[in-house]
Amino acid sequence: MMLLDNMFANQYLGNKRLNIEGNTFEINNNAAVIKVFGIMYPYMFSDSIGNLFNIVDKIKADKNIKGTVFYIDSPGGSVYRNTEIYKAVSELNNTIAVVDNCCCSAAYWLASACDKIIAASELAYFGSIGVLTSRYYDNDTVVLTNRESKDKYSDLRDEKDREKTQNMLDDIYSIFVRDVTQKRNIDKEALKGGAFRSNEALKLGLIDGINPNLEINDYFNIDKNYDISKAALTETVNKAIGII
Repeated sequence: MMLLDNMFANQYLGNKRLNIEGNTFEINNNAAVIKVFGIMYPYMFSDSIGNLFNIVDKIKADKNIKGTVFYIDSPGGSVYRNTEIYKAVSELNNTIAVVDNCCCSAAYWLASACDKIIAASELAYFGSIGVLTSRYYDNDTVVLTNRESKDKYSDLRDEKDREKTQNMLDDIYSIFVRDVTQKRNIDKEALKGGAFRSNEALKLGLIDGINPNLEINDYFNIDKNYDISKAALTETVNKAIGII
């Protein structure tokens, strides 16, 4: 599980945005829009995370698409296939991540593959670069494995098992940092697991700008007869999830 501050995670539990299956991807005029809302888990992109790769293939095959917008509001989630997601997004041309609330942990891993990351609000927050796992132990629970497979179960209360798990988390973290720093010069302070509001995130190299009035049409040089500004995107998304 990616590092999730309790405040971030609790904000999304029970949120309608966790399930917007079938409304994840659309093409507005000549811009592709991929919406990443809520906690990221293996089946967030409709039937499976594999649908994201299908979406990327569609975008790459459509020569009329001038750019791709990742509209993100997510505190992160599972590490499941994050390296593959990063690679797939990196293969797209002219990409931008737009964030008006939250882009942390696994969501930031995805966003970092884009050419630009723009905060659409000064109150958005970014980062939470780190890895976490947790276990709940019931004193009445007994776990037994076959004699040859003692490593199948790890007890974090045991020093040796805890060290093995710590090494695994450190290994995942190194891959995480490798990817998010490929396209951007991130200050070391931002690689310690903290989350930062837009202004601080900009100073630390986590994002490229703050623009509450971002016009995607202008960004991709698209005909303004079709409005896919941030406001229009918000309206489209709200309709999709039943807010309006």
